[in-house]
Amino acid sequence: MAILIMRSISPFVIGIIPSSDNAKAFLEVIGEKFQESKKAKIESLISQLTQMKYDGEGCVMVHIMNMLIGNKLRTLNVNVDEAIMVDFEINSLPSSFRHLKSTYIAQNEIWTLNDMIGICMHTKTSISKR
Repeated sequence: MAILIMRSISPFVIGIIPSSDNAKAFLEVIGEKFQESKKAKIESLISQLTQMKYDGEGCVMVHIMNMLIGNKLRTLNVNVDEAIMVDFEINSLPSSFRHLKSTYIAQNEIWTLNDMIGICMHTKTSISKR
């Protein structure tokens, strides 16, 4: 049955896969040929991280949680320091958060991601009430 399915695959795919009568070996070769490039995935995640901006719509906490791309990069063996992630998040905020940005820059303390989430939630609430 597996051999019949293997032979029904697109001629394009069959043309680049060595023929085999062993389904397991055939599927392993297909997996190797069509595996996503680790470098391409890293590039894509870093690009996504540097381009993310909070547009003021929705919850700032959700925006920050969406920016936790550093965790995905770590699974690809790319070390991303938490302080760098906080800097990316601070820089992704609009000018309505300028006081928060100034406060962060002026402090000696480096915020954690949890600090950032809590502070942004409080700051967004304060901005909304003005």
